[in-house]
Order: sequence, then structure tokens, then C-alpha cells
Amino acid sequence: RSYVPQMMRHTHISQLLSDGMAETEVSQRAGHANPAITLSIYAHAIPKADDKLVKMFGVQFEAAMEQAENESQ
Repeated sequence: RSYVPQMMRHTHISQLLSDGMAETEVSQRAGHANPAITLSIYAHAIPKADDKLVKMFGVQFEAAMEQAENESQ
């Protein structure tokens, strides 16, 4: 039994989701009936929103600190 095609498919779909491709597009590419099926199998591959929020907050915080420093001069 060869699992190589299945592993390649799983890796490909996981990578698409990890790279931020829309779940609906990935679901269609995978041939799933709907995105819920894709998400139930590949949720682990979707970047956590929390990571993005932390990065966004860091950028906003740094900008606010820089602005406050410039205003105090």
C-alpha cells in the first residue's frame, strides 16, 4: 500500500491554508462538498488569529510610543 499520494494531498492542502488561502477556495480545490469538511480535517494548518493580533498590537504599540516620545520633545 502506498500512502504517498495521500500524504502529498494532505501536505498541499495544509500548506495552502497555512499560507492564508481562503478556506472556500481550498475546499473546492480539495473536492470537498463544503468548507466545513475541509476545516474539520485541516484546522491545524490555519494560522492562529491570536498570533496575528499580537503582531498587530506590537506594531500599534510601537507607533504609539514613538508618537508619545516625539510629542514630549
